[in-house]
Amino acid sequence: MFRFEVPSRLFFGKDSRLEILPILRDAGLKRLGVVIDEALPAQEAFRAFLEEDIPAASLSITAILRSRSGREPDYGYLDECSQALPKDALDAVLGIGGGSAMDLAKGIAILMTNPGKGIDYRGMDKVASPGLPVVLFPTTAGTGSEATKTASFVDCRGQTKLGINGRHVAAWAGVLDPVLALDCPPGPTMAAGMDALVHCVESFTAMTSSVLARDMAKAAFPRLFNNLERAVSRPKDLDGRQEMMLGAYQAGIAMWNAAGGGPASGISYPLGVRHGVPHGFAGGLLLPHVVRHNVSRGYQGYEPLFDLIEGRPEAPADKSRAFAEAFEGLYRRCGAPRDFGRWGVDSAAVAALVEDTVAQRAANLTHNPVPFGRADVEEILNRACAPRGNYARI
Repeated sequence: MFRFEVPSRLFFGKDSRLEILPILRDAGLKRLGVVIDEALPAQEAFRAFLEEDIPAASLSITAILRSRSGREPDYGYLDECSQALPKDALDAVLGIGGGSAMDLAKGIAILMTNPGKGIDYRGMDKVASPGLPVVLFPTTAGTGSEATKTASFVDCRGQTKLGINGRHVAAWAGVLDPVLALDCPPGPTMAAGMDALVHCVESFTAMTSSVLARDMAKAAFPRLFNNLERAVSRPKDLDGRQEMMLGAYQAGIAMWNAAGGGPASGISYPLGVRHGVPHGFAGGLLLPHVVRHNVSRGYQGYEPLFDLIEGRPEAPADKSRAFAEAFEGLYRRCGAPRDFGRWGVDSAAVAALVEDTVAQRAANLTHNPVPFGRADVEEILNRACAPRGNYARI
């Protein structure tokens, strides 16, 4: 027996950002608060959406908040943003951007109708009342926030990252319009795609996954793996962007229904909190190491995914080992970082990262298809971190 859930409705395809506007109007959601990544409003597509398309649909923007680019939202910033919005003058909240902007929009919507501070709702099913309806417009293809009941925030005081999850956290709708991703730079495109691949692969192999969640991950995988390099090298390719967006959405659904990611996902959280490593790069760079670890322990469950890779060898002796090599090849072609040195993370940081992972993210380790403990976390981090002192900060 298992349960499977698709938490929100979806609008998908070119110009779907315009399609949803009359639907919002007809639903009485006319007064909008907008949370948008601070780098986006200067771009023509977003300027026109905010200044022309929304008013033309007889909708009004009551307030605009700009999410901080390159930084994950923390609970203090969530409270600050929520206090800046007029609670009685909003019908809905739009989140436009990457995962940080979308999660911030979710959190704000919750605090518009629930008392207290954001950190009061950290954990699972702590939100008592539905928030304002939230409509999410991803501009990258990675987090899958539009598909999950999760909004992640950093607790700066406790140096941990644990989100608001479960009841009343899902979006009212997700809008996957590839036009909104055409100006996403190669770096964020790469990081987002790697994040989606972590969701996809780790939900496929998770001990907590179900047959339907694995089917969703399997549907997502070729969209992501076979189109990531295309999206990075040909950013204006609308079809490539569209495939990546749909793959990220499917991977998000798979991850939610698998009850979370595995070791790559778990170890990525302390890397983000302690060292500011972007979440997509953190988990993405760890994933090939986790795959190789599992294969070295005899795990052969990657074979169905390997068969979905374009241009693969027809019949390698060991498909799961070839799967690990294919990942490394994809990262090389995309120009992905080889280790965490560019964020100033070297081998001196490993001990603290191991402690944080074991203390805060132990559940992720139990999801792995082969046993994965403290020594394995240390081994993976030693492989992924630069030698001591051998790095150049960005």
